[in-house]
Amino acid sequence: MNYDLSWTSLNTKLRGSEDLGGELSAALIGLEKHQKESGFIVDDLREIQRFVFKHPTKGLYFFE
Repeated sequence: MNYDLSWTSLNTKLRGSEDLGGELSAALIGLEKHQKESGFIVDDLREIQRFVFKHPTKGLYFFE
């Protein structure tokens, strides 16, 4: 399958998802699913740990 046909097909599918869901998030979820199925996304990064370091005296200052 050539690139243009693949792109058009995926774009049509994602726009349909967006229209049905009424928002962009449905299309982004569909795109993520497609990229995982195609092997473009191999690691979903679910095991990433997040750390927040707060300033010792100024609680509003922090580094993530």
